[in-house]
This record gives sequence, structure tokens and C-alpha cells, in this order.
Amino acid sequence: MKPWLRRTLGLLPIVGGGAGLAVLTTVIAGQQSLNVLGAAILLTFALLYSVGIVAGLWMLEGHRHAVALNLVFWALQVPQLISPVVTYVFWAPANLGVWWNMTTSQTGFAYQVGSTFRFDVLNLGSNVAIALNVFALVCMFYLCVLYCRQYPAVEPDEAAEDVSALPSIDQIST
Repeated sequence: MKPWLRRTLGLLPIVGGGAGLAVLTTVIAGQQSLNVLGAAILLTFALLYSVGIVAGLWMLEGHRHAVALNLVFWALQVPQLISPVVTYVFWAPANLGVWWNMTTSQTGFAYQVGSTFRFDVLNLGSNVAIALNVFALVCMFYLCVLYCRQYPAVEPDEAAEDVSALPSIDQIST
């Protein structure tokens, strides 16, 4: 992998995770009281942002599992759903969203920089909308290609017993 690309793919999750933790801290500080479910949701998003920071650090260090962890981090940002039953929105550090509001039959494009999270259950009266974070989708696709190059599919009888035989992130050609 080219050094500039590895640095970019490392810095983006670090910056996004840091921004997300800052937003999360602001949300927690503004809460008068917090129930158990709300605390669990905030803790889950804090964990997701922390995973992004670790994934970015691993990418910068050239850790053997950096591509896999980054792939998971970016994959969690691709789908966005808003509905009366459940709402899930998570992205960091950027959202280049293509959305469709099924209630009003409108489509659109949104772009944001920073970080956001939202998880609601039974938000009655909400429109039904789906979106794809194209920025995260492109990152995820590229990381998937790198992952397939790093861990090529082999027949079980050809599989290497020694994990150290797998290439490191620096040995993957882009």
C-alpha cells in the first residue's frame, strides 16, 4: 500500500473517532438524567468511535489486522435508516449521503463533515427514509479489495498453518 494512502486511511478514522467522542461528551454533559437504555446506547457509540481510533492507529502502524478492523469501522457507516420503529445513523469523519424518503417519495444528496450518531426505538410519527453513505462505501470497497489481497482465498488443503506467512499491510500492492 502506498504510504500516503495508508496515512489517509489511518487519519480519517482517528479524526472521525475523536470528533465523535467529543460530540458524545457534549451530549452526555447536556443530559439532565440518563436511563439505562440511553446509557447503553451512548456506551455503544463510544465503543464504535474508539474502534475507529484504534483502527486508524493500527493502519498508521501497519498492523497486520488494520485492514480488517478498518473494514468493519467503515461498513458500520454505510447504511442509514430512519423509521418509526428504529433509527440508525452513524458516520465519522464524513457523510456523502444519497437518501430516499419513502414517506414523501423524495430523494436527495447530503454532505457533512464531522461526526454524528443516532439510535432511536419507536420514534412514532417519523418518516421512513434510507440512505447510503457513499464516502464510507468507497472506503469500505477499497479496504475489501485490500483485505482480499491480504487474505487470498485458498483451498483448505493449501492453507498455511503459520499465520506469520500472511503478508503485512506494507506488502499489499495497490
